[in-house]
Amino acid sequence: MSCVVLKAEGGELKLPRDVAFKSSLVKNLVEDTDAEEIPIPNVTAEVLQKTFELCDSSDFYDDMSNERVLEVILACNYLEMEALLDSLCKEMARRLKGKSLDELRAILG
Repeated sequence: MSCVVLKAEGGELKLPRDVAFKSSLVKNLVEDTDAEEIPIPNVTAEVLQKTFELCDSSDFYDDMSNERVLEVILACNYLEMEALLDSLCKEMARRLKGKSLDELRAILG
């Protein structure tokens, strides 16, 4: 099985093609260019790793900070990972529900 290397800020992530192709952006770039190394300039290596870890396990959001959830939401949006993006947005909405304006400002910056 061939792999795709995603080069992000602070490192790289080597993934099997089927896992990397959960990102429409990566899938289209590989299919269009036959590249095996894809630069992902807008995502750190740590967030990229967490994003692909979550693809197979959507029930592990409780151990993530609000900041990390927001970072992964941005990564999913950039990588065009719609299912995970939807799931994370629902999780963030659950966390924000019932919060006061001051609490929302503290969470969202």
